[in-house]
Amino acid sequence: MSKLAHSNEETMKIIEENDERHLSEERVDRKELTPTRIGYVAGVAHYEDPIQGDEAPLMVMKDGELVHTEYWELSDADENA
Repeated sequence: MSKLAHSNEETMKIIEENDERHLSEERVDRKELTPTRIGYVAGVAHYEDPIQGDEAPLMVMKDGELVHTEYWELSDADENA
């Protein structure tokens, strides 16, 4: 066996370690992300989506959870407040 060759067991271990690392890098827990507060409308804080940014509607806190609104811009929310 050359220096670059691995046993099947070693190869499987390397593959599993790489898979675990790849999966953990891809896994994003929305609760761990801090959303950016864009501003307030009628006393309600509006946030940018912590993952999709301005590619998603604004978000507000409802029952302790961030939920999307129908508004893409703070000015839209202000006009309908």
